[in-house]
Parts: sequence; C-alpha cells; structure tokens
Amino acid sequence: MAMENDFYTKTSRRPLNKWKAELYYCSKNFKKDKAYFNLDCLKNALYKVIELMHLDGDSVDSLLGELCSDPSLDSQRLLLDNYKSHSVLTLFNGGVLDVYADAIVNAANSALAGGGGVDGAIHKAAGIELNEACMKLHGCRTGDAKVTSAFNIKSANYIIHTVGPVYQHCADDPLLLASCYKRSLDEALKLNLTSIGFCGISTGVYGYPLLEACTIARDSIKEWINTHPNITMNIYLCCFSKKEIDAYKQVLS
Repeated sequence: MAMENDFYTKTSRRPLNKWKAELYYCSKNFKKDKAYFNLDCLKNALYKVIELMHLDGDSVDSLLGELCSDPSLDSQRLLLDNYKSHSVLTLFNGGVLDVYADAIVNAANSALAGGGGVDGAIHKAAGIELNEACMKLHGCRTGDAKVTSAFNIKSANYIIHTVGPVYQHCADDPLLLASCYKRSLDEALKLNLTSIGFCGISTGVYGYPLLEACTIARDSIKEWINTHPNITMNIYLCCFSKKEIDAYKQVLS
C-alpha cells in the first residue's frame, strides 16, 4: 500500500482516505518528534485502516513493514490485541499551518475579520475567499466557534474559528477559554472529522498567561474526550514556539 499516494486531498473525504492519510502523517510526526508525539494517534489511524480495508494478515504485515522502517516503530508496539481506538491528545512541534488535519482552529477576533498573529497568517494562507466566507457568518461571540472551508490551505479541509477572551483577571476568563476548545471540538464532531489542530488561543495579544491557558486547554479537551467515549479523534496541540512546548510538557506530565 503506497501511503504517499493516498494523501488527504480536498476531494478525498471518505473515512478510509482520511485515516490512510492520517496514518502516513502520524508515522512521519512520530519519527520526527518521538519525545512529544503520542503514539496512540498512530495506533488510532492504523487500527481504523485495518478495519475499513478488511486487511488480512499478509496485508497487515506489509503495511507494518512500511510503518516500521524506523527501528522505534515495531509491530509489538503498534498491534495490541486489546487496543480500542479513542480520542487522543498530543503535542505537535510546529505551527497550526504545519499540521495535516481535517480542521485547524483559528484564534479569531469577534468580527472574524482577520488580524495579526496566527489569525492573519491563516487568512493570508487561505486567500481572499476566506474573508468573503467570514463576512457571511456575521461575527462570532467570545467562547463560540464557527466553521468555514480552508480554501487555499492544502493541509486542512476546514477552519474552525473561535474567539478567545481578552484576559481581564475575572471569573469568566477560564470558562470562556474552555468553551473555545469544547465548541471547536463540537463543530469538528458535527462534520465527522477525524483530526483537528489547535493553535494557542488567547495567549498572544489577548494576554492570557501561557501556563494557565495550557492548563485550561488540557482540562477542557480531556473533559470533552471523557464525555464522548465512543468518538475517535486525533487532537493536535500545535506549538509554534519552544515556550509553548515547554508549557504543555509541564501541564501534560
């Protein structure tokens, strides 16, 4: 099975094609960042491909031969008799525009008008059509999320725009930030997506303390996973800087 010919494309949204692409990118990500990447993301994709393709023993061995060319990936680590696919949270060493996922999350402003930082970078990468699509959504409330196509962004099919709180040291701040993560995952679930990449929300010009924001991200995502036990979704926390990686490593340890 030539995985490099099965890349996720705009016209290939069937579950099998999505999981085959997820399998390829997970294997690449694990080999690149073994210290950060959660191997269960790769296992999810592997077991879904085996299930959806109805692979026999020889075909599974051939697939594992491709995956296990790296000595750190062996069949004993990947094939477990009692493994059950589940939603998985993992770090991704790179920006949200570097991750391959069904959807990426944009830290938007309430007008969905584009701005600086990751919001501006996403709008620039997606092209003018994104601005036009966002205008039709008539803004977004803090803590809520809305969806558009990813347009010219080739590594995702959708952009989930969520508006984080401007940090004001008040009781609503953590509730609104948690809502951003949960509502984004809700929108991904509505679209039957298998993977989602989050950027840091409210940690730029909105001033949310990084370690506190990472803790809220962890807790809100895990809460969502626990309330959706039958859903399998690979959830990437994209870390653009070493500071983000260090903060997430601290709260996830």
